[in-house]
Amino acid sequence: MAKGFNETNGGAIKKAKVDYFDWKMGENTFRIVSGVLPRYVYWVPAAKNGKPFPVECLGFDRDQERFTNVTRDVVQERMPDIDNCKYAYVCQVLTQDGEVKVMNLKSKFFKELQSLCTKTAKRKGMKNGFDVTDLMEGSWVTVEKKKTGPKAYNIEYIVDPFSLEPGTPLSADHRAVVADAVDLDSQFERQTPEEIGEYLDRLASVDGDGEGEGDAEVTAEPATVSASDAADFDPEDDLPL
Repeated sequence: MAKGFNETNGGAIKKAKVDYFDWKMGENTFRIVSGVLPRYVYWVPAAKNGKPFPVECLGFDRDQERFTNVTRDVVQERMPDIDNCKYAYVCQVLTQDGEVKVMNLKSKFFKELQSLCTKTAKRKGMKNGFDVTDLMEGSWVTVEKKKTGPKAYNIEYIVDPFSLEPGTPLSADHRAVVADAVDLDSQFERQTPEEIGEYLDRLASVDGDGEGEGDAEVTAEPATVSASDAADFDPEDDLPL
């Protein structure tokens, strides 16, 4: 169907760049303001300089949170020797500066936070449990990022249990910021096997900085670690991914 002259975008709409939460050494305070999006990703190196880019593992079912392998795993088909896919759960958080950002969750920190919320609910007699993400009844969370060794992956994330204060409402201004944020599912739409294949083709023709042959473009965020370090990562560990 033809569109009006002033209605068309004049070309394919590019996705907005995802704004990630920047974990800093020391204390990090934030408010989780969304649900958690489960996923696992492969770290696929760009052709020319090896910079790794995340590509979702379609064999992992987001809803069931398990590997069903019902959908074709194009990465495994094309790259059978690639390292196993890694834990890459994400959520949205509100920073103390009033900005909504995407957080790459760390598995151990996430499980620790869930456990602390359960203990807090029992201690305070909260019959319906403690939902730390609730905008009116939830709480800010403080996590310490600590270096534990010389390797890039020698990082520990420690939740401060005393930072959990159930029944801490967000201000009206903060709630408005959260309401205006892009939906998490829209930021991380699950691609089809065909789309994954096209994306791998683009990765094969770029240098990791989005520059390649013709109009080839990569819009995903590159990893903050080298491909060699990424190969050592254990998806059950707290890692800087």
